[in-house]
Amino acid sequence: MAQTFTATYSDTNGTADVYETDLLINTTNTSGASACYVSWLSSTNGLYLASDSGGWPTPITPGSSNTLQNSQCTVYGTGSSIALSGNQATMTVRVSFNAAFAGAKFTYLRIFGNQGANYTGMQQMGAWTVNATGYPDMTITKHSRTIGETFMKCIVVVLLTMQLLPAATAAGDDQVVKSVFVKDSEIYITDSGSIHARQLTRDGLPKSRPVLSKNGKRVAFLRDDKSPALANVVIMLADGTSVREIQFRRPEEHVSGMRFVEDLQWVSDQRLVVSGSVNPSTGEYAILDAGTGKQVDGYLVDGSAWAASPDGSHFAYVGYIPHFTPEENRRPQFCLDKECAFDTPFRGYPPGRERHLEFKGAPVWSPDGTAVAIEAENYETQARSVIIRPVGGKALEFAAPPGADGTLQFSWDGNVLVARTGGGLWRLESGAQVFVRMN
Repeated sequence: MAQTFTATYSDTNGTADVYETDLLINTTNTSGASACYVSWLSSTNGLYLASDSGGWPTPITPGSSNTLQNSQCTVYGTGSSIALSGNQATMTVRVSFNAAFAGAKFTYLRIFGNQGANYTGMQQMGAWTVNATGYPDMTITKHSRTIGETFMKCIVVVLLTMQLLPAATAAGDDQVVKSVFVKDSEIYITDSGSIHARQLTRDGLPKSRPVLSKNGKRVAFLRDDKSPALANVVIMLADGTSVREIQFRRPEEHVSGMRFVEDLQWVSDQRLVVSGSVNPSTGEYAILDAGTGKQVDGYLVDGSAWAASPDGSHFAYVGYIPHFTPEENRRPQFCLDKECAFDTPFRGYPPGRERHLEFKGAPVWSPDGTAVAIEAENYETQARSVIIRPVGGKALEFAAPPGADGTLQFSWDGNVLVARTGGGLWRLESGAQVFVRMN
């Protein structure tokens, strides 16, 4: 069964400036290998699908009868299209998924302008699951974010929709939001069951990073009101009622940490994460209570290797290491919750304090939030392994499956960990000691 994805972008310099649009469906945005990664290039009017290794084979023309295929998905020319109008570029992609691609996935968007000179990062736009038959489950979380507005003049992601609709909301719940986006410095939403956008704000102040709460009833975003605080975080109900305005990190608080706010993320209906970089090798994640506006938790992280469990009750991350630590002296730790607090480094893992492991990519949680996995590489031997940390249990380490010559791509199928490598798909059953080849 094929599904249709429609991603709508806008460029303030007009669609003649649009050079490339990307749609990535994967468990991470760090690699297009072993993923369903689709790209359109204006210079060729070609629709491309990345190969399993991340290369770009010959494209097809949108609307043609040709197809593109890799081990994860098939892209159809029929039903796919590109529409350019005014400042908007709309990429529609018809795609079906292989059963081996089953598991929790994310959708990411990116766009390039000015012949590739201006571009946005690959931004997460939603989360959903492909089940073992290759069909996506019917419950799909979707949201939109502004990207690039802080750093360049051009690109704003307006909307990502799918023709496969999410599950219906409860009767009478007419304030559940389906999508949120920024247009002309104002916040707009589309309600469940509607395709029409409704304006939420009207103050004319610049805004960015709109994100929905997990129940879809509240919106958080950044508003630039020229206050001296590091950021002004606004939380509103779907009807436009302001719930709370948080002046995050006012100068008189004398709090050091992130230099600027780069992202907002809801980890539960009551908790909002504000994150940003402290220096080139360290990130900070501050967890705010949406009711009081106060910070209730926080983490310093090596790079950006941090992830909340699906219910937001646990956090996995690679613990902070001082920025100027010589590479050979680094001893990163894969931590849960407060194990690696800034002033009390976690010493219980990995076994053997002399061992130097470097961790690759971001942690990946199981759907039930009982375990989390990450890839590791031994600094001295370059041997690669997979670390699984059950919540409340001892850390487990497994040899990486053969063919792991690049960053592994993880997903969970229930309590079974699935790894994708250049050599194919591998499963690690609960209680097993080694990965077993799936195809």
